[in-house]
Amino acid sequence: MAQESPSIPTRLNVTDEFGYWLSGLFDGEGCFLFKETRHGVVTPKPKIRLVLRHDDQSVLEYVHEQLGCGKEYVVPPNAKTHTQEAREYRVHKISDLAEVIVPLFERYPLHTKKAHEFQLWKGLVSLRYMAHGRPVSDQERQLYAQMDNWIAQSRSGAEPPLG
Repeated sequence: MAQESPSIPTRLNVTDEFGYWLSGLFDGEGCFLFKETRHGVVTPKPKIRLVLRHDDQSVLEYVHEQLGCGKEYVVPPNAKTHTQEAREYRVHKISDLAEVIVPLFERYPLHTKKAHEFQLWKGLVSLRYMAHGRPVSDQERQLYAQMDNWIAQSRSGAEPPLG
């Protein structure tokens, strides 16, 4: 089991049964997001997303209730991609990511390629948490550029360097 950061408090309060179950579900259906693009400007902005079929809405409600953070959304059908309506659970508030989501995946580790992405992603979460709302620094932009490259490598089958 990984050690949680002593400088970041934890608000995670779940049973082991739930924690291991959610870790497995997230391994298959979740994703770590690293950036946001608005008006052509890319900004490092960590968040998580868990998307399920619309008839699995109760699962996302359960996750939301157990974690006590995040929001649920309806994802409309898309004729271009032939996708049906879905439900999404998303956490984007930095304090929720740092104090709930990071401790969750440190205590209940992921087992797919997402484990590598998590290591990179939690570094960005920590930087944003410690920034206390200050604008994104040059250090964060450099770290983000490295992460973006490593994630592209990971998703193409290569293992990114950790450290």
